[in-house]
Amino acid sequence: MAAIYPLLKPHDWPHQALVAHRRLSDSAPELPLIAFGFDTGENYQFVPAKSVDDIEALYQEALGNLAALDYPWELGGAGGLQFATSSGHEFSAERLLDNRAMVECQRLLAADQILVAAPRRTCLFATQYGLPEEQRHLFVQMVLHTYHDDSHEHAAISPAMFVVEHGVIKSVMIPAEEPDAPHPAPPPKKPWWKLWG
Repeated sequence: MAAIYPLLKPHDWPHQALVAHRRLSDSAPELPLIAFGFDTGENYQFVPAKSVDDIEALYQEALGNLAALDYPWELGGAGGLQFATSSGHEFSAERLLDNRAMVECQRLLAADQILVAAPRRTCLFATQYGLPEEQRHLFVQMVLHTYHDDSHEHAAISPAMFVVEHGVIKSVMIPAEEPDAPHPAPPPKKPWWKLWG
């Protein structure tokens, strides 16, 4: 059988009842879910829900296949914000789930904790956690702009931003108000985040 990979999907993905999947967090249903699929060579297929007895075993298998991928990181900066990206590849967004990739990103950003976002398929952004407000707003605007931008036709996943330490997701933040426009307005003053630990 072809290698199975995890795929991040929006929390309200309409096909979830038919496809093998698990929640990223049972305590926060607003977060993306993780579906499972494989490349047949001609197209991409999802694993049917009825064919899986042990979803956690499937998840571990998919994580192992994901960890074997070696996508490069790129460092960038704008307006005093330093960030890392690993984008443009089939499973770039899913590297959020890869402990080794997150540890490497932490090392590249020289940070004890990082803030990571996978707003769309093939997109992954990260920066240091605990940035000054101005730089944090720049990162949030980059994430929200990407989340609302359909110009590259990659499916939207989530505006959530994950706090990662030692490669493990510790908590998640979601902008309290999401603008509907592709070019979001400045973030609201307060409350700025919803936080789940």
